[in-house]
This record gives sequence, C-alpha cells and structure tokens, in this order.
Amino acid sequence: MQFWFQWTIGEASKKPSFLINVGIRIGLYCMQFRIMLSIILSTFGFASADDIPKGYLVPSKTYSPDHHYGVTVPILGGDQQSGDIANSLIDLRTGRIIATISSSFTGWSRQNRGGVLPSRWSPDGSLLLWEVEGRFSPDAVTILSIEDGSVKWQRNLLELAQHAILVRTRKAVPKKYATAKSRNKGNGAAFPDGFAVNVRAEGDKVRGGPEENVKGEPVSLPLKIHAELTSNPKVLESYPKEAQLDSELDAVVDQQGKFTVTSFRLRDEPFECATAHSWFELTNPSAVAK
Repeated sequence: MQFWFQWTIGEASKKPSFLINVGIRIGLYCMQFRIMLSIILSTFGFASADDIPKGYLVPSKTYSPDHHYGVTVPILGGDQQSGDIANSLIDLRTGRIIATISSSFTGWSRQNRGGVLPSRWSPDGSLLLWEVEGRFSPDAVTILSIEDGSVKWQRNLLELAQHAILVRTRKAVPKKYATAKSRNKGNGAAFPDGFAVNVRAEGDKVRGGPEENVKGEPVSLPLKIHAELTSNPKVLESYPKEAQLDSELDAVVDQQGKFTVTSFRLRDEPFECATAHSWFELTNPSAVAK
C-alpha cells in the first residue's frame, strides 16, 4: 500500500491528469460494486438501499417473519422528500410501498421519549401490530391485515380506544369531565381533551431493557385491547380532587377488524398503573409485582 501510494504521488507529479484517471477508475469500481450488490440483493429477494425512500430506513425489528415486509422509519435529520412524513409498509423484495400506516404520530429513528417498538407479526405474516412508544401512553397502536401483497384493512387502535373511553367518560360524569378538561387545557396533542389515555394490546411485554425483552408475542385475532384514562398522569398529590378523573375500558378486535367495546367503568380511586407500559401491567399489576 505504501509503495502504491508513493508511486501514485510520483506519477501525479509527472502527469497532472494522472490523479483524475485514478479518480475515474475508483468511481467505476464503486459503481460496479453497487450494481453487483443490487443484483445479489434482488437475487435473494431483498430490496437494495436505492429502493428505500430517501431519508428513511427499514429497521430489522420491523421485518415480517419471512422478511417479505418491513416498515419504513424516517431518519431524524434525514433529507426526506416533500410531503407527509409517515411510517409505511414496504415490500422488501421489490421496494414497493404498499400502504401508509394510519397513525396520529410517526415513529422516528430517534425520539426523546419512547420510540419504535419491535413489530408484532402473526407467524404467517398476514397481521402486523405496529406500536410506537410515547411517554404516558403509546404514540401509535395500529393493526394491519395483509393479503396478496396489499393491505386488506387496518385499524388505528389507539384512536379507536381513546375515542371510545373519552365518549363514555364524558357521558358518565359530564361536569367532572369538563372540570378536568379545563384544568388540563394546553397539555398537547398527545393528551386528547387534556387526558392521558393509555392503550395497550394483549400479548405485549413489560417494556424496558434489551430489545429482545420488549418484543411481544405473535399477534392473532381476536385481539383484546385495554385502555386507562386519567386526568393526573404524574400522580401529583397537589392535583385538585374535583378534577381527578379516572376510568378504564376493555375492547376486542375480531377477524374482520371490527372494534367492539366489552366493558367500561369509572374508577373510584386513581390507578397507580394507569401509565404502565404493557397490557399485562395494566390488567394484572399484582402478577407483575410478583
């Protein structure tokens, strides 16, 4: 290498055009390498980097069991093209974007709090549960049904559950609901009507630690959903009692994607696990403690 470098410098001093020729050769070699890599990737059924939208990546934790599908995730600070920035289902074999995932918030490559969780797929790759963790509740919980390379249906479970519990809570205690809503005004888009509404799907795990510890069970239908609403997610002792409002809701998603509420109730006392990071913690906190 040292001899080649010295020889190159010597030749360059004799012929100024020599370095240009060397640069051209290096460029050609790089181009040939990229072409060969693209051929190899396509031969074995994988999209090349050129097939992924600019400014995005497809983390391996989003891959379907057979590596046929994945989910695009925008790179923080990346040069995304104009238009809506979103997570999308992508065919890893062709690079084709199949569908944009329905969600109020987008999962990014890096986030201040939370982030993209390992995708939960059915064993045959026909169902995807897309989850993005937030602070007091998820930023996204969406289930997609996939058939013959297209999305048959998808349901934004976070929005469905939040809407269902908000409507029922407001109907049950309208005066207290209005007081809490007014007290929490300006909390931000992640707090519908000022409330923290935590929504979790059955089969996930306690979040935390290495990624292999947060990957939930394979998803299947029917799928149970649990939601917890609280006006005081930080559990502040100084929070006004007249504005303290807590409720819980259970629902189920069937094989056709129908979302059905199975139970709802107001809580007499605040629930200490209202902002827990898993369905298990929300529905069976005593078992988690053991």
